[in-house]
Amino acid sequence: MVQLGHDNWERHSQSHWEIADRHDAIPGVVNHPDIVLETMTGERHYYRGGLGSGKFERDWLRVVVGMDNGWVRRVHFARRVSFNNARIVVPAQR
Repeated sequence: MVQLGHDNWERHSQSHWEIADRHDAIPGVVNHPDIVLETMTGERHYYRGGLGSGKFERDWLRVVVGMDNGWVRRVHFARRVSFNNARIVVPAQR
């Protein structure tokens, strides 16, 4: 189960203005990602394309979740998928 605390979302949306109106997209990114990476540091990085607009139109919406507690650690748009020290986890078919 993935959890996003209100205080955590407030911090993210204030420092990343581009995601302020994407709160409702987070469950879709986690439940129906295009790509999932699992890092050696115990995080899962969920990526989903097609959710940005304007300057972020071609970017991925990235949700980073701690595997130890299920809390969302970061949410932001990423220009590319970073595979550094990570392995691909194949998501379930949509």
